[in-house]
Amino acid sequence: MSASFQVGAIQVQVIRDGALRLDAQRMFGEERAAVLREQGSLDEAGRFVIGVHCLLVRSGDRIAILDTGLGLSDASPSASNVFEARGQLLPELGRLGVDPAAVDVVVLSHAHTDHIGGVLHQGRPAFPRARYVLGAADFAHYTSPQAQAETSFHARQLVPLQEHGQLELAEGELEVLPGVRVLPAPGHTPGHLCVGLTSAGEFGLYVGDLVHHPIQVEHPDWSPTIDWLPALSAESRRAMLARARAERALVLTAHLPFPGAGRVAAGWTPGA
Repeated sequence: MSASFQVGAIQVQVIRDGALRLDAQRMFGEERAAVLREQGSLDEAGRFVIGVHCLLVRSGDRIAILDTGLGLSDASPSASNVFEARGQLLPELGRLGVDPAAVDVVVLSHAHTDHIGGVLHQGRPAFPRARYVLGAADFAHYTSPQAQAETSFHARQLVPLQEHGQLELAEGELEVLPGVRVLPAPGHTPGHLCVGLTSAGEFGLYVGDLVHHPIQVEHPDWSPTIDWLPALSAESRRAMLARARAERALVLTAHLPFPGAGRVAAGWTPGA
């Protein structure tokens, strides 16, 4: 499943890689989960479903992928929360006529399992010619001995990219393709990145995991309990949403209801 959008001359196709079920109380705490329950956002078990989206971005004759989704590994810590078929990025690219070897760059917004699950295919980089761009702080954090003591999944996904000479660690803003720039937005993870798309006076903003539920646009202080530093995450969310409002951006998300694209004003408005 995919949906297409334009930001000036830049073409964006949102690909649904799968979906997860999240426990609202574990995600936002009891009081905020009660608000979502009153809104009718939760199922009988107090969970809500989030899509897992990846973006195919074409800038001229260059191609970028933003995030790689859940992948197919049963070793992924996300596997137990999977709501529907996962690992749809590569099959959908095939349906769209995109050869993985044609991809120039893969931007990983952060190193959580539902974003790096598809970086490898049969033990090798899934996009054999691409640079994989990741926040340097995320690589250091998720490959540390402390992180690997909890789960080795992140290191097993990321280290092979480095061994193949395809991993580029970003420490600040970086233009990865013409009009496609990574923007540091830490807090959810140490090195979380957003991606700005600029073309012909138009602006698009991929916010990664700054937003998991539409209510966070209205309440940017609602940081999930899974955030590395919730206060910093809220600060990054406020800053990016303010920029999106000021520049009338098309906002693209990793997890809001498919296709996860819309505009922000006082709240979230789906659609281009």
